[in-house]
Amino acid sequence: MNHSINFFRILFTLVIALFHYPILSRGYLDSGWIVVEFFFILSGYYLYNTCVKKNLSTVQYMQKRIDKFWFKTILIGLLLNVIEYEKIIDSSFTDNIKHFAKELLLLNEVIPFNDSISTINISVWYICVLIYASALIYAILKYLPQYHKPILIIICFCTYLYLFNSHEPNIQFAIYPYSLARGILSISIGCILNIFINNYHNAISLKLKNALSIISLIIIIYSLPYNNIFGFVPIVCFIFIIIACMDKRTLLYKILDRPIFSKLSPYCFEIFIIHWMVIKIPYHIMAILFGKSSNFAPLEKIIGIFIYFTILFISAYIYSKVCNYVQNKIKQLINEK
Repeated sequence: MNHSINFFRILFTLVIALFHYPILSRGYLDSGWIVVEFFFILSGYYLYNTCVKKNLSTVQYMQKRIDKFWFKTILIGLLLNVIEYEKIIDSSFTDNIKHFAKELLLLNEVIPFNDSISTINISVWYICVLIYASALIYAILKYLPQYHKPILIIICFCTYLYLFNSHEPNIQFAIYPYSLARGILSISIGCILNIFINNYHNAISLKLKNALSIISLIIIIYSLPYNNIFGFVPIVCFIFIIIACMDKRTLLYKILDRPIFSKLSPYCFEIFIIHWMVIKIPYHIMAILFGKSSNFAPLEKIIGIFIYFTILFISAYIYSKVCNYVQNKIKQLINEK
């Protein structure tokens, strides 16, 4: 296992979770959402390995992705619908059916929807985009092996122009939804990054890798407090961080080469999909401890973040064990029949 990569998985998952808790993160993580690009790029990197090393069709690859994510994602969606039942009751029957269909088919922000009801679990969009964008890129790698490099470069160029024109595309009406474009761009970059590392790993000297990765990490940390930071610079920074983590000689790899990160990283997915439901628990605890629900002092925020992250890891561990148990039981019942 790559412990340094797993460190950043944990770190950036917690950044996203904290970003969605603005009472504690406002002014510190106003652009926390940019770290999602790290996960897309990393997915593209490993997607390329899967395509090269495993003889899977696009349908088989997509099925494995859905098997990995669907049950846990849908179950948490159902739980959130129960918790947020007031919102469901206040919506029309048609909206509820449309909402449930999007959740069930994992189509949030993958195809254009012009509707009034938004997803209750705001994390679902990433899973949906990851599955369908990955399937598209995988199909290109699988069935156009001789041409996939120029095709990926063209996709990156065209998608980048689409994303970063003078006006952000309208997610509701665009034929090519904005979030899906983000996923396709970054996953394609991840594939190109894999090709670069495997074929030109000596193109960047060790000293330059160390310098670029440390500078990139500083830029990412510096960018997080500022709103609407997204573009070429953060994407390049994530690329250099991944390059450093893939080289055992780099300073970043040596510092972060700790098994504890690989023991915690398997729960990143669970933390990501459950944090929107868990977020209300530390909110109430903070209100009880400090007698208020906002305007916390710096020390109070630190205590709140510690409580929040502790609850997240415990909840993720329990949720993972419960889901795995239920899934295994369902598979046993299907096999018996």
